[in-house]
Amino acid sequence: MSHTEGPRHVKAIDKLCTAVIAGEECVALCYGPNRNDDARLIAVAPRLAELLGSLHDLQNGPPLEKHAKEWTSVMQEAGNLLDELGV
Repeated sequence: MSHTEGPRHVKAIDKLCTAVIAGEECVALCYGPNRNDDARLIAVAPRLAELLGSLHDLQNGPPLEKHAKEWTSVMQEAGNLLDELGV
C-alpha cells in the first residue's frame, strides 16, 4: 500500500476543519463534530497497518486451545484487512 511518507501530525486549521499533515503535504482535511478524532485516526493509520501486519506475521497459533475458534476468526479478519490495505 502506498501512502505519503513521513511522520504525520494533526493541525487545527480553523474552528471547522482539522488537517493531517505529512512532511509539508496536507494528506487529509476533516470536518464535522468528530474532525479531531477522525484526523488523529488518519494520522496513525499507516502505523496501525504496519503493526497489525507485524502481529499477524508473528502469530503461530492460538495461545490456548479453548480460544482457538475466536483466535482463528480474528486472524482471518486481520488477514482480510491487510489484503484490503495491500499490506
